Amino acid sequence: MTIREIALSNLLPDPLNVRKSMNTADLAILAASIRATGFKLLQNLVVRPAETKGDFFVTAGGRRLAALLRLAEAGEIKPDHKITCSVRTDADPVALSLIENEARASMTPLDQFAAFKALAENGATVEQIANTFNESVPTVQKRLALANVAPEILDAHLQDAISVPQLGLSQSFS
Repeated sequence: MTIREIALSNLLPDPLNVRKSMNTADLAILAASIRATGFKLLQNLVVRPAETKGDFFVTAGGRRLAALLRLAEAGEIKPDHKITCSVRTDADPVALSLIENEARASMTPLDQFAAFKALAENGATVEQIANTFNESVPTVQKRLALANVAPEILDAHLQDAISVPQLGLSQSFS
């Protein structure tokens, strides 16, 4: 395995990537998060050499690649924008893709509320939080309000005594 900076224009979706479908709204959120980090990924793409010289298949990170391509189409980054990649030739690409997709876990709603609250306490405005995470201002306001719910109620949710809908949210936290 080696770490390399590769131009976005040399990165291709891997036909062996196990994730075959992507939610458009999720890509907008991912693009917003990439924008918020100065167009640098927090997690490297995992790639393997493609048949054409200089090109690489993105084995793990197809959603991140799609979000980056969206940013390039919008003119926010250039096609030659360098992306940090982990080049892997030592493992089965299907297994790598499956491991990455199966091993991750989404954040709990309470963790997200607390993170939004910490951002606000550190000076971020509701509008900045909304823009960074591709949320509406009312959604961020609601989540910040829920971050201030009595600790006993939040603890009850952690103990599965109160559900997400009982906290006033849908399963998607909208």
